[in-house]
Amino acid sequence: MKKWMLVIMAMVLVLSVSGSVFASGSFTSNAVHLGKNADGLRQVKISWNPPAGVSVSHYEVKRYDFYDAPYFTWIVCTNVTTTTCTDTRNYAGPYNSTIVKGFSYDYFVTAYLTDGTKIEAPKTRILIRDYMGAPAVPTVTFVPAETAGFYYVGFSITNGNNADVWQVYQNDVCLNCGLLFQDVAVENGTAPQSKSRLTKLVPGTNVYKVRLKNDFGETWSEPLTIVAP
Repeated sequence: MKKWMLVIMAMVLVLSVSGSVFASGSFTSNAVHLGKNADGLRQVKISWNPPAGVSVSHYEVKRYDFYDAPYFTWIVCTNVTTTTCTDTRNYAGPYNSTIVKGFSYDYFVTAYLTDGTKIEAPKTRILIRDYMGAPAVPTVTFVPAETAGFYYVGFSITNGNNADVWQVYQNDVCLNCGLLFQDVAVENGTAPQSKSRLTKLVPGTNVYKVRLKNDFGETWSEPLTIVAP
């Protein structure tokens, strides 16, 4: 009986090790948010270069819901023989797997080799946004306030990629940098966007500029010069 137990344990050990053997080699992956499909569901495209010098049987792609750590991992593509995968898994059931704007997701690509081993690419993390590039160039807005000598200075963009952060400068001094939530801009893809804050016009020349930032980069407005007596 003991002999048979030892044989069974050895077989389990061999199977367990053989199923988790990693080969030498490496490759990387990339993830891009494609926006919403015709059904209004968000999609992410994962692509990668095949590991060099090995024979790959197929690939598997998993999505790890970063904000739900460590509870949910979804297999989004399996038995893939190409080097791309589009994540369209959007199931809003009791275990929600819907891709949500404003959340981060980790993607893992595993290459299964023909010799039974595998290679896993480092994780690729993506933050879901609706814009697809650096912010559009803003226009500085300058509107009189209810109180004499005060104005609302800000920016507007009529269309183009939105910003997550906006900063307004008066004579090269930032008016809202470092102030809690004062530089936050809520992005909505490529819809019109605007923000402003109250400021006091000082005597002399006032030059206003606006900087917009998002995950893709930053842009600056053309300066607006206001001369006060």
